[in-house]
Amino acid sequence: TRRPPIPDKIYTVSVQTDSMSEGPIKSAGTMVEIIQALQKHDRIGVRELAGKLSIPRSTVSEHLRTLEYHNLATASSEGYQLSLRLLEIGIQTRNERPIYKATKSEMSDLASKTGAHAGIGVEEFGRGVLLDSWKDENASELPFHDYPGIRMRMHTSGIGKAILAHHPLERVEAILDMHGIPQATENTISDRDELLNELETIRERGFSISRGESIQGLFSIGAPIFDRTGTVEGAISVYGPIGNLKGSFVDRVSEAVIQTANVCEMNLRYEMER
Repeated sequence: TRRPPIPDKIYTVSVQTDSMSEGPIKSAGTMVEIIQALQKHDRIGVRELAGKLSIPRSTVSEHLRTLEYHNLATASSEGYQLSLRLLEIGIQTRNERPIYKATKSEMSDLASKTGAHAGIGVEEFGRGVLLDSWKDENASELPFHDYPGIRMRMHTSGIGKAILAHHPLERVEAILDMHGIPQATENTISDRDELLNELETIRERGFSISRGESIQGLFSIGAPIFDRTGTVEGAISVYGPIGNLKGSFVDRVSEAVIQTANVCEMNLRYEMER
């Protein structure tokens, strides 16, 4: 059983609301609103964007020119779109994370051993973030498209629950207070006491399992990754169509996930001591 002591350290819980424009610098908030709006469109003009955001056209135009000047947006006769410079920034940021360096070399083997999909995730602003994923060549197709950077609710996924289970209670409570416990499917745990009991079970057995709790028809089995102080840095998981959960599959996959997590922890400690 993988159950290190939960650290006694005091955490500063960093979470965010869905409105990224709220903050001490209004112009910076406006810029973030514009970037988020551009993310939803292939190309969009100044007039249309200003209308969607209820922001003066001159303000939108000024911010777009600033983004273009810094190579963060491109312009054409069809309008503006975000540039691939953001992809470069995101990939570089992901690649420099010690947990990513420590786990990426093990994940292809994990996918092959289980015949499924495998992924690495961390918690940021109270959400789970998928850093990367791997797929066995014989793995079944997923009922959704997974990609690096996709965000998930912590209480619904194998990765999220594996991380939550090893956060101090005050951090868990703060995350749940901020984001709630909405029901994504009929299988989602949406009662706080029931979820806290589930997190205790995860700590006892060493792995988490989500049976169609985030997306109907999808399972995930996750295990946390700890640093040398016992602080949870993230989690890995195996996931796929829920129809695969037959016979001894859960036992076989959970054992593979835990074994891989143990190797990843040794790698992580090496990375953090370099």
